[in-house]
Amino acid sequence: MAKTKARKRKSVSRSTQVSEHPANTGVRPVRKLTSLDNAQALLMPSLVALGSWGIAFTFTFLTTQPNHLLFGGMAALMALLWSVSLGVRAQRMMQRK
Repeated sequence: MAKTKARKRKSVSRSTQVSEHPANTGVRPVRKLTSLDNAQALLMPSLVALGSWGIAFTFTFLTTQPNHLLFGGMAALMALLWSVSLGVRAQRMMQRK
């Protein structure tokens, strides 16, 4: 039983020590993005755009459903939006360098 009381006292003293320091305000220092971070930021939009273009092609030319042009057009619109988003992100990344 004495051990638990000692642990509680240690945790209380730690919490008071942390709150007394003015440097610990909860604000993290800003970290610069590396080229790896930039590449990872472009990876997901590029994969979604490529997949959307593939779906648009598949719906438009490879299916025999009655609404294949409607579905293909909707997928092409989605692919176009993702492609524009990817282009804007890439342009913004190039401007930062």
